[in-house]
Amino acid sequence: MPLTTRAEFFLGPKWVAEHARSWDTGVDIEDSTHPGDLRAFRQADPHSAIVDRFGDVGRRYFDTLAASRQSLRRELLRLTYLAELFGSRETRSAMEAVMHSGHVGGEYVEFVLRHQHRLEPAFTPLRLGNPALDALAHTRSGRPYQRRL
Repeated sequence: MPLTTRAEFFLGPKWVAEHARSWDTGVDIEDSTHPGDLRAFRQADPHSAIVDRFGDVGRRYFDTLAASRQSLRRELLRLTYLAELFGSRETRSAMEAVMHSGHVGGEYVEFVLRHQHRLEPAFTPLRLGNPALDALAHTRSGRPYQRRL
């Protein structure tokens, strides 16, 4: 079996990344765009990101969350992750149920999604907001799927 020069990463059946592979020990492998992307994410306003994705429910949820001592950025990451796995509509519904009970927090939202709504995570295609990129689908080999007529 030949040694590969690329490493692919999957979340369930969803292909999420591909990087150069290093066979050295103790070497960090990083895509050159990642530090800039991370910096942009850290500078983004969590309030607007939550409102953009979840609308009025997101605004009310954020206002309630801001009154607590929880990390707004961590909650944004958690809610985004849940929306990717369960869908934005379902996550929004769970956020409403959690606020109605007087709680806030990603753990509560996930509990409602998994146990009260009895949903299973769906590994849907990751949406990047760019139609050309969103249309791509990859096989485990990293090559795009061929459409058959």
